[in-house]
This record gives sequence, structure tokens and C-alpha cells, in this order.
Amino acid sequence: MLFDLPDDRPLWSTVNDEIIRVSDIKHWLTESSHAFAIARNRNVAVEAIDDCSFALSLVLLDGLANQITMLPRSVSPERKQSILKHSQSELILELPTETIDDTSGAFWPLKPASFLFRCLGDGCDDHHATPSEVLTSESGNANASTSTTKWIMTTSGTTGVPKLVSHTFDSLTRSCRRGDSCGETFRWGSLYSLGSFAGLQVFLQSWVAGSRLLFSDDHEGLAKQLSDFARRGCNALSATPTLWRLILMSQESASLPLRQITLGGEIVDQPLLDALQARYPGARITHIYASTEAGVGFAVNDGRAGFPISYLDACPGNVELQIDHDHHLLLRHAKFQQRYVNERADEPLSGDDGFIDSGDIVQLIDGRIQFRGRANGTINVGGLKVMPQEIELTLQAMPEVSLARVYAKKNPFSGSVVAAEIVASEEHKFPPKDLSARALRWCRTRLDRHKIPALIDVVDHIAITDTGKIVR
Repeated sequence: MLFDLPDDRPLWSTVNDEIIRVSDIKHWLTESSHAFAIARNRNVAVEAIDDCSFALSLVLLDGLANQITMLPRSVSPERKQSILKHSQSELILELPTETIDDTSGAFWPLKPASFLFRCLGDGCDDHHATPSEVLTSESGNANASTSTTKWIMTTSGTTGVPKLVSHTFDSLTRSCRRGDSCGETFRWGSLYSLGSFAGLQVFLQSWVAGSRLLFSDDHEGLAKQLSDFARRGCNALSATPTLWRLILMSQESASLPLRQITLGGEIVDQPLLDALQARYPGARITHIYASTEAGVGFAVNDGRAGFPISYLDACPGNVELQIDHDHHLLLRHAKFQQRYVNERADEPLSGDDGFIDSGDIVQLIDGRIQFRGRANGTINVGGLKVMPQEIELTLQAMPEVSLARVYAKKNPFSGSVVAAEIVASEEHKFPPKDLSARALRWCRTRLDRHKIPALIDVVDHIAITDTGKIVR
């Protein structure tokens, strides 16, 4: 892809607003390939401390290393060691951070010697990458392995033996729009760390399309990120439904000249799609269905929640869909490549027929397949299963509510009852007790009795994860 683009094409924009062009990345790969030779055919772990350095490492290590294990930025030290052990990583690549150099005042160009390969076992020493002669091969990588590099991603669990899923570059990019006439015109904002599945998807989409990627500092808060994106001309943005609701609540969102809006990671409801269309009438809105296990499944672009029932017969993206007797959505891809690794290597990621159980419960409503919630996230109320997401979407349909979280509260008689937290919208401010009472009346007219929250608290904010999802 890189060698098909003009050398002066801007590809990345750092936090410090430095423009990195195709020619810059080509030169860096050429200068660094011998320096990274220690990684050839080895299992390398990379920690996503800084996104720009992380992106450079992925570009160079793919096709060189045997496998790349991506360590989430916020992972605990204990969890990190467990991932390194179970992925059988031999080296960990320590990256420089994107800080302004005291002498040059700039982040770019990064020197290969800034990268340290730390040995995780016996038989090798820590190795600083060192500059070498410029290579003349087209790939810029004279030491490349002929085998396909495995990309190891962790699932969202935080306890127990980590679930590690093996992908390839092809399996991760199979639904990405390739370098078309629109590629050069898009500027993708990066809201997530590249070490997450969501962040990696944004990076890969911009990379294969030849679009510019705008890195951001997620420690500065969403309002500052959006303000910076608007100033830098961001016109393509991907976020979870929860994060999009927060974006719509912010004043800075009005300044974004968005032409491409992508949603994923959570259930997408019609009121949110309508709100996005109203705020950004010229934007193309795409709902991506993907998971760490299944990879990218399919996309929906018709502006309606759920997906057409016709997808069960012919789904875009060469993916087959089924719904089993428990109402779980199953996916199968003709070029299915991902699998669990090591201790879980014998645990099938798919059934004998090749279908992966997504764990998502779906329902046919008015000729449309709608997502109802996660099978492992139900609340048991007196033997009846309740989907928290259904109640959250019901509460968020209230004009007075901008965000909701539903959870189980223990009860000695029924085992659990439904409880909820809501955040008031800016346009409709009521005293907390009044808003709680209004929300309860709203639910009573729209939900079955066992789904009605026994408690609704009005809170100032609801915690979300690094990947933009509600903390469960």
C-alpha cells in the first residue's frame, strides 16, 4: 500500500501537529529494518504507550516478526505479565513516548535507537535498535520473514487466564475500504489507543485507504480532543454509541466537519442515528459489527438500527450469518483465520460448522434484526432474564436523559432487581428527585413489570472504559 502512494502524501499528524508523509515513513522503515532484525521470526510484544511509535512498530514488524502481541495501555502489571506468559512472547519492544525533544523541539523523526527490545527469557540480551546502512529493496525490509505475521489481541476480560486471539493483517482489514478516490480526502481522528481493537481498526482503515490519521492525547479529555480535531480538519470519526452521545452533548462537536461517522462496540439505537444525521446531515453513517474474536463482521449504512433480514441470506463482506435457537447471532467467514492461542489453542473459537458464536442476542422486529444485549450480561430477576441494554435504550429515549447505566442490585427475595443511573440532558434540567420519578413513570409505560428499575439514581456522570463503553 505504502509504495503505491505519492511520496508527498500526508499520512499521520502527531499530537504536536507534525506532519508525517509517505516519504518520511519509507525512509524510517529503510533506516530501521536492520536495526529491528532481532525481531525476525520472534514473538514480540508491543505496549501501546504512544500511538505514533506504536503504529511505526506495527508497520515494520508485520512480515518480520512471527507474532505481534498488542498490550493494552491500561493493563495492570499482573495482567501484563500473564499476557506475556500466555502469548509466549520472547521480546518486548519498549517505545519512546511522543514528547517534544528538548533540543530540537520536535517529535519527528524518531531515531531507531529510541526503541529498546527487552529480552523476556534466557539466551539473549536487551537490544537497542541502532542505525544501519540505507536499504534499497522496495519493501525496505531485507530481513522480512516469508511467513504471515500473527497479530495477537486480548479480549476485554481483566481476570483469569487471558483470552488471546490470533489474527492476521488480512483478517483485520478484510472490510476496510481500500485506497479509493476518497482516501486522500479523509482525515480520521483517533480517539482510542491503538492497542485496543477499536483503535487498531481506525488505524488500519486510514492506512489501507491512504487517508491521514490524526493522533490525539486522550489524557486531555474528550472536549480538548474534539477541539483539536476540529482545528486540524478531522472529517472522519469512529466511536462507540456511548461516546457518540457524549460527543453530541459537547459544544465542540458542532465545529467538526464530519463526512464519515462510524459506530461500533455497543448496540446502536434509532434515536442516536437520527441525532447524528441531524447534527451532520452530509455525513455517511456506518455501523460496524466487529469483535476481537470474530474480527470485523459486516457494516450497515442505511441509517436504520439493526440490520436487514436479507443479511441472513446474503450478507455483505463475504460473511455468513445465522441465528441459533437461543437467539445468538453466529458468524462465519470464508477466509476465517483467527483462533485462540496457547493454553486455549485447543478451545475452538468456532463450532464444527465454522460459525462463531458472537454472544450477542438478537430479535426479529418488523422485518429487521435488532440487537438486544449480551448473553453473559443478563440480570436474573426471579428467574426471568433482563437485558440491561434494553432498559438503557428505553431510558435514553427520554428527552430529559442523555446517558443511562443499568445494573443488577442484590435482593433477598428475587435474587436481583434492576437498578439504574441516569445523567440529565443539558436541555432539560429537573431536580434529581423529580427526574428520577419521571424516569420511573416513563419505564412503567414501556417495559414489562420485571424490567422496571426498582431504583433510579440521577448522577453527574457515568464511567466509561478506555474504549468508550459503559463500565459494567
